[in-house]
Amino acid sequence: METEIRQDELERLIAFERKFGKEGLTFDDVLLLPAESEVLPNDVS
Repeated sequence: METEIRQDELERLIAFERKFGKEGLTFDDVLLLPAESEVLPNDVS
C-alpha cells in the first residue's frame, strides 16, 4: 500500500481545497433569512 502522495497529486488536492473550501454546508446547515415564525415544533409532524 502506497502511503506517500505524489507532488502532482498533492498540488491537485490543494487546488481543489482552495477552490471549494474545507467545509461543505448544506441548505439545512444555514439559516438564509432569519425571521420569527408562528409555527411551533409541536405543530409539525
